[in-house]
Amino acid sequence: MFGSILGMLVIGAIAGWLAGKIVEGRGFGVLGNIVVGVVGALVAGLLLPRIGFGMGAGPL
Repeated sequence: MFGSILGMLVIGAIAGWLAGKIVEGRGFGVLGNIVVGVVGALVAGLLLPRIGFGMGAGPL
């Protein structure tokens, strides 16, 4: 559990940073973009599976 949350935090931070680089001049600044990325990763990783949207691999 801790490893997956840590992974979501790292991936979210990288995604937020990359999004800030892609849309130069807009966004929330470096730190704001990282926070938005982390929040998005946590929402996707923790809440979406509870409402039926799984994001992992496995048999369908």
